[in-house]
Amino acid sequence: KEWYKMVINKPITTGDVKFISYTGKYPALCCGALTLEIDGEIVEFGNGKRYGPFWHTGGECWCKSSRSYCDMDEWRIDYNEIPPIYREFADEINEVFNDNVTWGCCGGCL
Repeated sequence: KEWYKMVINKPITTGDVKFISYTGKYPALCCGALTLEIDGEIVEFGNGKRYGPFWHTGGECWCKSSRSYCDMDEWRIDYNEIPPIYREFADEINEVFNDNVTWGCCGGCL
């Protein structure tokens, strides 16, 4: 499943992205505030922060015959929703977010 990490025709990233924290937790895992260090600068993302969220659940939840099901999968990072000044770090942001934030659907929307 390494193909999803490849981006073509993109300039080489010269900075560094480090995970600081994420506040999302059950039952609203996707609604947290994300703090990263990007190229030496502390940056906050999420509702009510300077920059909005750019991540979406990769998992799914559904109900069938009065039973709920949830599957977990990696977060989807939307390049177009990342603030333009940080888009060159999209691959690193994706990797850091998915390595440090619990995957998938929290089930809070059921």
